[in-house]
Amino acid sequence: MEKGRYQKLKLLYLLEILRDYSDENTYLSVKELTTLLLKKEIIVERKTLYKDIELLQDYGFNIVVEKNGRENIYALVEREFELAEVKMLIDVIQASKFLTVKKSRDLILKLKKLASKKQAQKIQRQVYSFEENKYINENIYYNVDAIHNAIAENKQIDFNYWQWNYKKQMIDRKNGEVYNVSPFALVWNDENYYMVAFDAKTELIKNYRVDKMRNVVIAEDDRVGHEKFQKEDISSYSKKIFGMYGGTLEKVTLEFKESLIGAIVDRFGKDIIIHKKDDIYQTSVEVMCSGHFLGWIFSLGNDIEILAPQNVRDLYVEKVEVLLKKYR
Repeated sequence: MEKGRYQKLKLLYLLEILRDYSDENTYLSVKELTTLLLKKEIIVERKTLYKDIELLQDYGFNIVVEKNGRENIYALVEREFELAEVKMLIDVIQASKFLTVKKSRDLILKLKKLASKKQAQKIQRQVYSFEENKYINENIYYNVDAIHNAIAENKQIDFNYWQWNYKKQMIDRKNGEVYNVSPFALVWNDENYYMVAFDAKTELIKNYRVDKMRNVVIAEDDRVGHEKFQKEDISSYSKKIFGMYGGTLEKVTLEFKESLIGAIVDRFGKDIIIHKKDDIYQTSVEVMCSGHFLGWIFSLGNDIEILAPQNVRDLYVEKVEVLLKKYR
């Protein structure tokens, strides 16, 4: 290979070297920079290197110059993401169950490239095993992409839906029947990724786990059910749904002790109105009265009570009595 053939790429390689080998705690000398450039078959003189760094600074790159004795040393200290932000994003990826092990590893490798090599080594020591509880559907990226495209193009989608069997295998629901719905949103809820869609057959808004969808295809027909979603604020939708299980929408009044204010605000948001009466607190919220909602109430024990409506109180008592019979 002809020596110095990549001279025209000098500025790009110089920037790459500064990104890879320097940071706010690691500086490079002129000798180190020229040695690393030589490995790229680029020959550069000291004076030319000074000018090249000035050009990168003029373009807007935050390359800091410090003195080490009589010698200048250089570091690229500003990046697209700070190290703390990269670590936080990696933590999110590790905690996201809907990302498979392979996709998680791929994303973490890409994120580590946003840091210097020295910083990436530190990050690697903080990457823990995340293989448990990860989903197995490698097509989830393509599912998300297809759903986004269908929403943008105002089209329905067709897909098959998985479920677990007793052998811990994923099999098609309804013997492989093709589901046809109109997608309107993707929602993150309770550590899972859901598609919120309108089912024309039942005329209901339904939720589908994105990781359990397969063979997702954008259909030719335009979406239906717009009027249903015009009445629904998607940002508050997930607050009404417990575990993304549907149910009858009810305005429920809850009475609870001060110790549960944090749990109530965490679940329903800061916009709710809380009234104080002596040492007891009350709020009214709209929720889908599913078994998951009643189970959440049960988990909070004696410190909370459903005051209204009566039909929800009765439903809660009925569920508790069924459990008592089973355990007696």
